[in-house]
Amino acid sequence: MERVNWQRARSRLDRWSPWVMSIALIVIGISIVGDAFTEPSVWRWFLLGLWTVCVPGTLLACTKGLRSGDGERTLRGLGPADVPKADVHAAIDSTTDLVAATKALRQRHRGLGLKEARDLVTATAEESDQG
Repeated sequence: MERVNWQRARSRLDRWSPWVMSIALIVIGISIVGDAFTEPSVWRWFLLGLWTVCVPGTLLACTKGLRSGDGERTLRGLGPADVPKADVHAAIDSTTDLVAATKALRQRHRGLGLKEARDLVTATAEESDQG
């Protein structure tokens, strides 16, 4: 039996769920808008207001997903040369511990590996101590 890669499944769910929700809201919205105007009631106006708030939110989530792009493509090409020295210095200055600085650097540059981040932080910290 093959093991499930939950990170990949979660990545796909995070990528596609706003789109599915947007389509569902648009399909449902056709009847909500029609009912609110043909047979008005407090409940139907409430549903129309709720729908009016939810649609832009899901569309915003879709555009954020498009702007960030596919995480797998952007993570592959990031190496130590792609990380600005200012970001490494900021990560070191934000903490007192090199482990925490490595973690902060990896959070800022998500495609950076643990070894590469550790080497950058260590080298930059040694440069700062010597200089």
